[in-house]
Amino acid sequence: MFHSLLNFIYQSFPGLLRSWIKPGNLLTSTGCLLVFSAQTEIILIQGAPGNQEYAEKFESISSNWSKTAKAADLDFIQIGTRSSSSSPTPSPNSASTSKTSEYDSTSDRQSLQNMLKTLASNTGSDPLWLVYVGHGAFDGRRARLNFQGPDVTDIDLAEWIQDIQRPMVIILGNASSAPFIRTLSGPDRIVITATRSGSEESYCYFGEFFSQSFLNPNADLDLDKAVSILEAFLFTSRRVAAFYQENQRILMEHAVLEDTGDGLGIQADQFDGLAPKGDSNEGFRAGGQYLIPPQADLGLDPQWLQDRLVLEKQLADLKELKDSVDPQDYQKRLEKILLALARGYQSASAINGNP
Repeated sequence: MFHSLLNFIYQSFPGLLRSWIKPGNLLTSTGCLLVFSAQTEIILIQGAPGNQEYAEKFESISSNWSKTAKAADLDFIQIGTRSSSSSPTPSPNSASTSKTSEYDSTSDRQSLQNMLKTLASNTGSDPLWLVYVGHGAFDGRRARLNFQGPDVTDIDLAEWIQDIQRPMVIILGNASSAPFIRTLSGPDRIVITATRSGSEESYCYFGEFFSQSFLNPNADLDLDKAVSILEAFLFTSRRVAAFYQENQRILMEHAVLEDTGDGLGIQADQFDGLAPKGDSNEGFRAGGQYLIPPQADLGLDPQWLQDRLVLEKQLADLKELKDSVDPQDYQKRLEKILLALARGYQSASAINGNP
């Protein structure tokens, strides 16, 4: 998305942009919303498998997430394993080891509730990831995650995260997960479900494939050497569709991404490249968030990265209005946005000691 904006700027106003900012500073940046630090937590819940086949699948998916967290140097906390279904398990690189003792001898449901209550006191821009690996169900009223022990409903989870005052990324790769979008969406939240409705009840491959995407170079759709959440979503959705087609099966799952807070969401086939079709704003926040950020954005001020994303959104919106506004007004508005971007890049370069 960011690179398409750059191409548009250079094609329309090449001299204008080069006069404001050194191309090297701009071209090596990628529109990341947040710089993830060691305080970013990934909480993974592994649900009840039901049989040995799914137990092995869930273990494999959980292992993929653990490897990704290690590669990103993030805190990884797992709730629900075959060896211990009651005690959250931090990864060796986690700084959260001391959090586990108070949850011993409790159900997975209580462990998650306690963990979220503890993390609610952590504020700032470092995101909290919540990933569920397991089965799910929907009875027409309430959606459920099938934990080992008492289940957790969409209403339960919405209540437990309502006091969290930081960005959240929620990944539900289970069947019948769509109803969670309506109850969990909100400001500064990205919610991804494996299904578009509660009636998609078959095992979903989306969660399995999504767990592999952040370390897969083929998922880097804009070739910036990093995989955003949006890229992972689009790549995985296409991979799922290809899997069903190759196995001559009817597509039984349709993943949805929601990151505007409207509780609606959008499917992968509603994107044109990395941009949503029509008037939708879905995907813009997810397109700027990474588990492993681009090298060019490491060390930059998180507030500037947030401001930059807003300016890039304004630029994208203005591009859509080019044929319907007065040319002089269009150029004035464009210059205002580009000047703000230039000043931001110059300040970021100065802070990081670049000339």
